[in-house]
Amino acid sequence: MFEPVSELLNSATAGEDIERPICELLTDTREYQYARINEYTPKTELTESDLEEGSGAVAATESVTRPIQSRTEVAPAAVAVETAEIQAVRRNQRDSRFERWRAYTLEQGFQGGAIVPLAHRDRVYGLLVLYTDRGEAFLDRERTLLSTFGERIGQVLHSLATERILHADEVAELTFESTDSGSFFVSASERLDCTIDIRDTIPASDEMLVHYASIQGASLDAFGDFTESADWAAQLRQVRRTEDPPGGDVEIGLCRQSLAQTLVTEGAVVTTDTVTDGRAEIVCEVPLGSDIKSLVTRVQESFPETTLVSKREYTPPAKSDAYAVGQVLEDIFETELTDRQQQILRAAMYGGYFNSPRKSTATELADALSLTQSTFSYHLRNAQRTLFEQLFDRIQGQNQRPDRHA
Repeated sequence: MFEPVSELLNSATAGEDIERPICELLTDTREYQYARINEYTPKTELTESDLEEGSGAVAATESVTRPIQSRTEVAPAAVAVETAEIQAVRRNQRDSRFERWRAYTLEQGFQGGAIVPLAHRDRVYGLLVLYTDRGEAFLDRERTLLSTFGERIGQVLHSLATERILHADEVAELTFESTDSGSFFVSASERLDCTIDIRDTIPASDEMLVHYASIQGASLDAFGDFTESADWAAQLRQVRRTEDPPGGDVEIGLCRQSLAQTLVTEGAVVTTDTVTDGRAEIVCEVPLGSDIKSLVTRVQESFPETTLVSKREYTPPAKSDAYAVGQVLEDIFETELTDRQQQILRAAMYGGYFNSPRKSTATELADALSLTQSTFSYHLRNAQRTLFEQLFDRIQGQNQRPDRHA
């Protein structure tokens, strides 16, 4: 089942391309008698209408009663979104906290039901709803497989959403300013009277985020003292130090105290993130037509002293051949590498691992990401090999096209 689904996901160009085909593949196995995928808008309250049967719903046979009375699923769906974990009921699950859903599942002639969150980087993009006539369904091994399955679909949906922004005919460029001291970087910049340029933010665990930032106008010793004295639970490592002017590059582990992370979680593409003297300026892009009001509300819920200062609508310029090559690499990066491989490559790049001489060792980067050195090196080698193999395969495929020799 998973191999044809992987092929489908790799070739998808829009979310609509995968919803019904995935459900058809699942029901074709006869492991599941019914499947559907429902979209989910982050930070919104689930309602009965959110779980109504859509065009992606598929039943194994016409004789299967389609469970469209979805109000019984709202509570478990909400829990699935909140926890980003599979919720399931079975016939012999007497202690189910979703007894109403369980009873409804049995009334429809099924033995079990499950709701699988389609999530990536703490954002749920949709819900996969499954029903089966197998009595021993949704036990530990199956739940693990479905969890991995949901994460893979979530990764593709995230990639498609990002592609939609990058290739949108028209986009909205939003500029935020913030003086909210709830941001580690705003507070540090104000206290040290310096400029901080946040270059990348990488998830290290469910709670920890690793930031790679450039400090200008303050010594790294002073920055380290601030980190230790403040109640931030921050983990700081120096990557590159400069004396004149004072500053350098640092690696900072934080528990979600970053303005940019809030925007990225909501699907925006951050293009600039700079903090000077306690004032942050963050520029991001979203497709024209996005719910900007809701985005601003969610940002201000996390960091109240934040203001949307400008909105500019424009059509991105035509892309050059060099940009097209970059898009090939980006496509390989997003669709062929695992989340862990992506994180390790980004950490290696911004941590100065590829510099000569190196600014960070594999052990230092592994420690930041809560990995062993051997695991870090293993994923790094595999990521590099996959990038180059896929790149050369595509170059070779283009060179072998008949029209190149016409």
